[in-house]
Amino acid sequence: MRLLSPAAAAEYCNYNPKSFRELKRNGRGPKYHVIEGSKSVVYTVSDLEEWMFKHPKRSYLNKIEKKFEVNNPWSKKR
Repeated sequence: MRLLSPAAAAEYCNYNPKSFRELKRNGRGPKYHVIEGSKSVVYTVSDLEEWMFKHPKRSYLNKIEKKFEVNNPWSKKR
């Protein structure tokens, strides 16, 4: 299981760290885990992938298109 810091998770999801923090604060961000005995927050890559799938962002759809060579019908590239 790969764990990412909040800053690394924001970058992975292609979000500004401040915006990513706001999503967490408002309960709209991905599932996170608090490291036992501390206040440190970490994210798993699988949780981030699941969240991005359920809440697609244009940049994420582009990432998936490239990764899987999928032709997205909503893509502006035609």
